[in-house]
Amino acid sequence: MKRSHVFLHLLLSLLPALVSAPLLATETTRIPGKFVWADLVTHDASRAQAFYHAWLGWEFKPADDLQLILHGGRTLGALRQRARPENSTARARWIGYVSVQSVATAAQRVTAAGGKTVLATQRSTTLGDHALMADAEDALFGLIHRPDGDPEDYLAEPGEWIWMQLLTRDPHKAVTFYQQVGDYDPYPLDEGGSRQLLVKDGYARAALSLLPADQPEIAPAWLPFLRVENIAAALTQVKSLGGEILLAPAPERMNGQVAIVADPTGAAVGVLEWHGEENGEVAP
Repeated sequence: MKRSHVFLHLLLSLLPALVSAPLLATETTRIPGKFVWADLVTHDASRAQAFYHAWLGWEFKPADDLQLILHGGRTLGALRQRARPENSTARARWIGYVSVQSVATAAQRVTAAGGKTVLATQRSTTLGDHALMADAEDALFGLIHRPDGDPEDYLAEPGEWIWMQLLTRDPHKAVTFYQQVGDYDPYPLDEGGSRQLLVKDGYARAALSLLPADQPEIAPAWLPFLRVENIAAALTQVKSLGGEILLAPAPERMNGQVAIVADPTGAAVGVLEWHGEENGEVAP
């Protein structure tokens, strides 16, 4: 699909460009502003590995101190074992990494905009340069300059990442922050601006939405979404494999084709049934 066609599709349908899932990339491919990697940080890597293998067919390959996540010959991210601090109630979590030309320069922009560095820039043969950051509301995200280049834009296959969503207490503050950090253009999806796309170079790279005021226990966070062939079947499998349904499908959200689940180690992840020939708004 040509870039001009994707841009036109975005303007006409108010859809995020769901052509942003991984494909094999060339070494020179760089798409700054696109989320191109996701890490699962958990205290029970073996249990998480068994769950995602049985649920989505993911394979895992040891590399350095982590397990690479493979699906259909593509690398989706990594699984990291981290001990849970004593007396801590902290859950496992997924962390999305956004492509940047220079991790050091991008990290400086994050701190200048009011964010902070959680883990300073590191370099590895597997991930290349990467750093862990937090935005002005402490929502975690990563910066990465992959050594193998960035995945080309294409529609995600079932079992691959299809979307990134920021849950925020202050959408306008969040939009300002990410404009300063990543040069995104906001694209409001409602009059009040409580739901907006983050667009760059004609592609919707992510979205943000306002957290419900009656749920103060939910902290601002980035949430990645996986594409599945059938939402009902996917959720049945989640429960049978020891996972939990955090947000069940509802008719008012994507016609009941979207949900949020937690794996057996507690990491939340979105699930989306998406059919390329259908139009709909991907903003759970």
